[in-house]
Amino acid sequence: MTTARINTLYRLERQGRSDHKAGDGLSPRTVRYIHTILRAALQGAVDSDRLAKNPADRANPPTAKQAKAPEMHPWTAGQLRAFLDWSKEGSHLHTAWHVLAMTGMRRGELLALRWRDVDPEAGTVRIRRSVGVVRVKGEGMQVKEGDTKTAKPRVVDLDEGTAALLKAHKRERGGLALELARDGALVFGDIEGRHRHPERFSRTFREHLARCRKELGEEPRHRRSACTIFGIRTRRSCSPRGYRSRWSVSGSATRAPR
Repeated sequence: MTTARINTLYRLERQGRSDHKAGDGLSPRTVRYIHTILRAALQGAVDSDRLAKNPADRANPPTAKQAKAPEMHPWTAGQLRAFLDWSKEGSHLHTAWHVLAMTGMRRGELLALRWRDVDPEAGTVRIRRSVGVVRVKGEGMQVKEGDTKTAKPRVVDLDEGTAALLKAHKRERGGLALELARDGALVFGDIEGRHRHPERFSRTFREHLARCRKELGEEPRHRRSACTIFGIRTRRSCSPRGYRSRWSVSGSATRAPR
């Protein structure tokens, strides 16, 4: 392992890999993260006298400026209201979009939510788990449920409108099959009661957002940097993420997803 080989690795990561998005390159932020892990691992080898020096010390990963997180562009109250109003009739996942916007939970947390975690009468939802995609070489992608990002459960308050919407959603799920409305069932699972694939869920959001803009007479705005909408990473839209109690939709305070 030499500094030159490490720099070559970083260049290949940026230019594209056969096992990542059909050959697309990794972002500078990801490559810098790889450098941090590799440098620490090699330093461990130095400390245990397995290497004389750390070849990553003199490597050239992307700079901190190049790896800077993309700027977030929050939605306005009007944009959020327009999308949610459209999704009532235009999207079969309206309840999911609404809950994300009003509670601030992350995508994986929403997809791991179970009915035992929801208490419409008390107006609360308990966030305890999260769903993510794990890539295993030779086995493809797998959907796994685990702890939340902070590994700490939390309780989020529900406004009356969101609580009523969740009640109606539970009745609808129960009408499809009683098992889908039991305490241990996923609130936003698929028709078989399984976890929705997080990345497909994000793709559906982008598709529905594009349809919304088209039907409302707005051309989708393309941005170079990736933003976050409803806890969903996308390269095409702006984001209401990271703001609490900023907007009022139909008279109720909303909290954009973190």
